[in-house]
Amino acid sequence: VLAGVWTTATSVLPIMYSGQLVTNYPFEILLRFSFIFALCVVFDIRDMNTDLQSRIDTLPNKVGVENSYRLINGSLAVFVLLSIMQYYRFHNSSRLADALITALITLLVVRYLKHRPSEKAYLLLADGVMIVYSLLVLLH
Repeated sequence: VLAGVWTTATSVLPIMYSGQLVTNYPFEILLRFSFIFALCVVFDIRDMNTDLQSRIDTLPNKVGVENSYRLINGSLAVFVLLSIMQYYRFHNSSRLADALITALITLLVVRYLKHRPSEKAYLLLADGVMIVYSLLVLLH
């Protein structure tokens, strides 16, 4: 649900605000969802104990930690696949490079957080990848 809300706020609403049809940008919306979904699962893993104590059902509490990491990897693989498909649609190599760099950085961050979790690391690194992706796209 959270990934859907973030996708709507950061993709669907800006597309609609610019007077465009959302259906003209399927890759943008799916790309954003797959990227945000991976990050949401990362934060859900962090919050597993408090969510369990509060009786909040989250994906990691349902499927377990290792399967959650598989979901993160799968979601990032979808992100990369959609980025490649988007490249063949628009032939924008810098956007493809931005997405591939972002996916690689995200994988590194997820691995780091898996072995060295801390509140500061989550806030700086996991939140930071969203900023990195945005900056890469804006700078090109």
